Amino acid sequence: MSTEQRKIVTNDLLDTLLGKVIDGEFQVSGRVGGGSHADVYLARQLSLGGRPVAVKVLSRLYLTGSARERPRAEETIRREATLLGALRSRCFVSVHRAGELPDGRPWFAMEYLQAPDLGEVFKSGLGFSIGEIHSIFTQLAMGLAELHGLGYVHRDLKPANISVERHAANLYTVKVFDFGTVTALTGTKDRTAQAFDPNSPMGTPAYMSPEQALGGFVDGRSDLFALASIVYQLMTGVHAVAPRRPGVQGVLDYLRGDDAIPSAPIRSYRTEVSPRLASVVERNLARDPDRRHAKAIDFVKSFDAALFASAGGGGLWSNFIRRFKRQD
Repeated sequence: MSTEQRKIVTNDLLDTLLGKVIDGEFQVSGRVGGGSHADVYLARQLSLGGRPVAVKVLSRLYLTGSARERPRAEETIRREATLLGALRSRCFVSVHRAGELPDGRPWFAMEYLQAPDLGEVFKSGLGFSIGEIHSIFTQLAMGLAELHGLGYVHRDLKPANISVERHAANLYTVKVFDFGTVTALTGTKDRTAQAFDPNSPMGTPAYMSPEQALGGFVDGRSDLFALASIVYQLMTGVHAVAPRRPGVQGVLDYLRGDDAIPSAPIRSYRTEVSPRLASVVERNLARDPDRRHAKAIDFVKSFDAALFASAGGGGLWSNFIRRFKRQD
């Protein structure tokens, strides 16, 4: 949960879950966030000393809203819980339990994150060393490798969905905590799918691949574009996509056009980044997905090789990489 999400709502008289105990185990203390299909609550897990957990529940709006839309929203919640339960990468939040409320709404309890999200860190103006960027990048990339290996694409990897906690020099714990947009890999173009809206495609335009904005085929390489966009911002402090016009539509128009991505080379902002490392990141911002790495693990290998080369093929940096790999 981000700081904004942790602003607890305790006086919403319409919310019948506040103060209740779910499944005899999770006592709800307040609502801390929500989206298009779900509400997120802070609760105490009674059997484990009252530790804080986050409980995600199908939005109460579906109790009175369109019955036609409810099955799809319910499936989104259940798929998210099932997938998070199956994933083993430590960069994803842990699921503790899942079930249904007496009114039929699906829910699941998951790890409660108290560290800020990466979007908040960006807003604070905090810069990142190359070692810190490597730590964050590697965890995210290896998590994506597992997700893609299971046959899914995230579609909305972005700083606001990533909790980051700093432990020591160059080392962060990274947690991705929102899987509401995850879909199975298919051979169908988005624009022929029922849910595609050209004015509001699934995902966040600032980190969205061009093919996703256009309603084309979306696979793991689209997530690599999002990951490269995040790494670009970690390195430079600015977005990889700089639209000519402000707002969501301006970003979508840029993605659907033919202007260069990134808008400016990494080394125009940060000269200590080696040309080889900058090239590895910028390759995965290519408009054509065939020009990006085919798999997340290939992105990792190229990133590490570029760092190793920039350190002269040995020394402290290579020792750090080996130590980090053993910990991962």
